[in-house]
Amino acid sequence: MNKKTAFYIGLSLIIVSFLLAVMSYYMLFFCIPAFIIGLLFLWFSSANTRNKMLLTFLPILLYFPFSIGFLYWYNYQPYTDVYLPKGFSGSVRLVYNEDCAAAVSINQKKRSIHIPSTGIFLCKDSLESGSSAYHFYIPDEKGEMHKLKLNGPFGDKDKNEKEVFFLGTSTFDADEENYRILQNKGFESIDFYVNPKGKAYSAERKYDKQIMKDLLNEVVSCRNTIK
Repeated sequence: MNKKTAFYIGLSLIIVSFLLAVMSYYMLFFCIPAFIIGLLFLWFSSANTRNKMLLTFLPILLYFPFSIGFLYWYNYQPYTDVYLPKGFSGSVRLVYNEDCAAAVSINQKKRSIHIPSTGIFLCKDSLESGSSAYHFYIPDEKGEMHKLKLNGPFGDKDKNEKEVFFLGTSTFDADEENYRILQNKGFESIDFYVNPKGKAYSAERKYDKQIMKDLLNEVVSCRNTIK
């Protein structure tokens, strides 16, 4: 392979890996090795040192500004602030795309959700399903809001402070025997759990029968208001 060909191969790998990484951070696992291989071809090529340095460091410096710009250009939704009632612990279920419910509050272009004491919130908007799209807050004894730590889906140790666990989504199928009352339209909820102080999280709490029943009744009551 001659050095001119190596330059074009390296340049192609650098450009493609950069663009893919900007469009989706999930591609970083593949883009970083491709970028490094591209650099190896580039430095083996006949390009002058100035161009080699420029093509090495410029993509790294531009990655974060370009990524942020792409997300906003693609109508990226900022974080949604979730406010819990004072002393709240237990399941939080966010049910979305329900025409009977109100829209999510927007203040200065920031979306916010105020969770009722039931832990069940319905809205007519679409919501992001990933845990990273939400920030949880809870008031202390003086009424001042404190941000809660968002943990992974499982916790195996007792915690001294409250934290939020992301459980994923639950799908309620209208065709299932117990949910025919949903009028042939199922629904999905985004599920979290706020653990009490000093207690470990248990995945079984997501499937508590009473919680599931309350969730179903809440959706049905909402839908009955627009019959």
